[in-house]
Amino acid sequence: MKFIELFAGVGGFRIGLEAIGGELVWGCDIDQDSRVTYRANFGQDQILYNDICRAKKEFIPTFDLLTAGFPCQDFSNLGSGNHNGQMGLEGITGSLFYQVTRLLKECQPKAFLLENVHGLLTMDGGKTIVKVVDSLKA
Repeated sequence: MKFIELFAGVGGFRIGLEAIGGELVWGCDIDQDSRVTYRANFGQDQILYNDICRAKKEFIPTFDLLTAGFPCQDFSNLGSGNHNGQMGLEGITGSLFYQVTRLLKECQPKAFLLENVHGLLTMDGGKTIVKVVDSLKA
């Protein structure tokens, strides 16, 4: 199974998937501290693509599984933004979720695996998770 890792962070999905025989073929994370830690975890030759907003299908090798730990600051109860501390899908980091759905549509992998974020199910009275699920179904 070949997989890609969006918002790779320090490589959590990679660790689990390689343990069961998966092969990482592409990864992406813009956060410099995460990129440094990723290289420390997996070797200095491990280069992550930088900006998911500029990633094109042509840059990404064929893969079976898309993984994403999409940025959680706008979904978390500890996030910053509106009066409740949550901007959700309208926030700067929260709106990056739509990059996940864009690449799902463009690349058509067999499966995807997304990280859950505490607060996603309950924010805005449950309306945000409905939007997320509807976007994924589309």
